[in-house]
Amino acid sequence: MAAAGVGAPEGSFTGRFARADAAAVTFMVAAVMPTAADDKEAALLEAFQGRSLVKPVYDAVSGVPLDDGLVRAARAEELGYARKHGVYEKVPRAQARARGKKVIGTKWVDINKGDDKVPAIRSRLVAKELRAFAPWVPQEDLFAATPPAAAQHLLLSMMVSRRSRRGQHYKLAFLDVRRAFFYALATEEVFVELPEEDRVPGEDFVGLLRRSMYGTRSAAKNWQLQLGRDITALGFVQATSSPCLFWHSELDARLVVHGDDIWVLADSGSLATLMPRLHKTYELKVDGILGPDEGDDKAVRSLNKLIRLVPDVGIEIEADPRHAEIMAGELGLTRAPRRPVTTPGSKADAEASGADPAQLEHPVDVTPYPGISAF
Repeated sequence: MAAAGVGAPEGSFTGRFARADAAAVTFMVAAVMPTAADDKEAALLEAFQGRSLVKPVYDAVSGVPLDDGLVRAARAEELGYARKHGVYEKVPRAQARARGKKVIGTKWVDINKGDDKVPAIRSRLVAKELRAFAPWVPQEDLFAATPPAAAQHLLLSMMVSRRSRRGQHYKLAFLDVRRAFFYALATEEVFVELPEEDRVPGEDFVGLLRRSMYGTRSAAKNWQLQLGRDITALGFVQATSSPCLFWHSELDARLVVHGDDIWVLADSGSLATLMPRLHKTYELKVDGILGPDEGDDKAVRSLNKLIRLVPDVGIEIEADPRHAEIMAGELGLTRAPRRPVTTPGSKADAEASGADPAQLEHPVDVTPYPGISAF
């Protein structure tokens, strides 16, 4: 390897690479010079053929390393949706400069929505425009309503305590809109950096948003406005008290929206009419249809909750066990040693467990807590 000009300490496979770029150069040189005299080097070169020196990818929520192959597939799927919806148009960087616009950076957010045994990697391309706490940023375009919890509880209560106008049992459909923000037209001129997977060597292009992208200031509001137009076009009337509540008088159906999650309460006949219309409007994932009839789901996961229909009893709701594990990990409760708490919150227990009673002030420490409390 020294003959190849790499240098003995870093170029030798028997030593330790001081830098990642040195390792990359070594493998590239070795690939074009297969006449290595050292048998160990030749064996290692063969073992590393086809492998790339890439930075590990970690779960954005739990911090657990993710499988590279699954992450690549998830990112390719996300870019496929972006192209399908025409989220951005590639334009020369000079166009953004001419318009006096700053090009917003982008990043990948990778999350395992499954578990270790059955992973479900979801990769989202996110723009880094959102500055919710900057005092000079108008807050109107950052706001998107969420439904009152009472509205969701009302749907669950009606399902087990009432019947529809036709005398049938109500059923509750749980729907998830895939890449919801991509359905909403962009309302501002925003230029974003292209992800590495969508760049062409030698070309200096950026993306001009045609649709709303996660991480832009107006994305959530744009989606809410688009959803309102789409749902009312199906015959629903939007509530004046909350833009997340809808009522369909003819079909005796009620609909509640929380972000990209949709709950629809109706009887079998009305669901048979509504579901094809909703599927035609959006690409939907059906998380389940809760109901008392045979063939209906009796347990569904939605909005970080596990919702069960217990015959002759009613509805049971508990926190999604997967999110309980995430919360414990975020709070450091899964790390040894583990000690029982005799009196929760007492000073003695806090000191015994090594807890730091100082108030959290650094953004890195404070940021996880709103997400934990949202569970």
